[in-house]
Order: sequence, then C-alpha cells, then structure tokens
Amino acid sequence: MKTKLFLSCLSLVVAMLLVPTVQADLLTLSPDLSAVAASDGSGLTKVALTFDLTDLPANSNILDAHLDWTVTGVDDEAITEFAVYAATASWTEVYVLVTGPPAAQADPSADWLITPLDYDRNEGFVRFVLTDVVSDWNDSSLANHGLVLEMADLSATSLASQTATATLVIHYESD
Repeated sequence: MKTKLFLSCLSLVVAMLLVPTVQADLLTLSPDLSAVAASDGSGLTKVALTFDLTDLPANSNILDAHLDWTVTGVDDEAITEFAVYAATASWTEVYVLVTGPPAAQADPSADWLITPLDYDRNEGFVRFVLTDVVSDWNDSSLANHGLVLEMADLSATSLASQTATATLVIHYESD
C-alpha cells in the first residue's frame, strides 16, 4: 500500500514537472507624449497619448495589454462614455493643441470599463483593453503613433493635468 501511494505521489510530481509553465513578463509604461486638444464644438474632449515600446521585445506574444487611468471629474449624474482609437499619423503637442488630434482608425480600438461601477464619486478608474492594438504595434502591422481618446462631459483643462497618470500595462512572452 505504501509503495502504491509513493508511486502515485512520484508520478504526480513528475507530471507537474513535465507541464510547462508560462512565465509572462510585465512592462509598465507612462506616456512619452500627451496632449489635450482644444474644444472643436463637438462636446467631446480629445486626448492623444504615445508610448515608447522599445523595451518590448519585437514579435513577443502579447498576452494582455491595457491602459489604466484614474480620471477625476466623472459626472456623478450620468455615465461618461469613452472611445479609444489607434492614431494613424504622427503628431506633436503643438499640432494637437492647434489643429486637434491626429488622424485615427475609424473604429474604436478598445473595450473600456469604469471600475467599480460607482458613479456617486467624482472620479473613476478606467481600463481600456488594448491587446490587439499593442500586438499590431509590436509586430509592425500597425505603426505606433499612439492613441486618441475621446470622452464626453470632461474638461480639457482638468484632463491636461491628468494624462501623466495614464499607464500602459503589457503582459507578454518573449520568443
């Protein structure tokens, strides 16, 4: 009986050693460049952000990528909607301030959520899921010109001081 138990335990240990474990790497980035566009009369505030991905090994397997941002000033009487687009043209802060955000993909590039779903506070933690966009940037199928974020009901002035708190978090495996 003891021999069977020992062999069972031994085979379990061997099986555990043979199962490959995934060791994901983590890269956390703050924006390299950010700008908030002047109002264009649309009722939307537009923010442009870029992130330098040189520390991300080329052709890595992107397991998850998301932009985390605590945005103060979320209206406690309504839901603030956000949209995130991949920028398709390079830009500078002056360009965004004078002419508006750079050109961007027509379809939103990310899902988003505010957590917790608590609109009685005047701030919100927002997470934009950007796995596909970061994967495309990393394999060079999409040029990395950053992101364009659009949101209603938020002041451009207050957002300008908050862009540095945005964080791009990337979980990846190196080839």
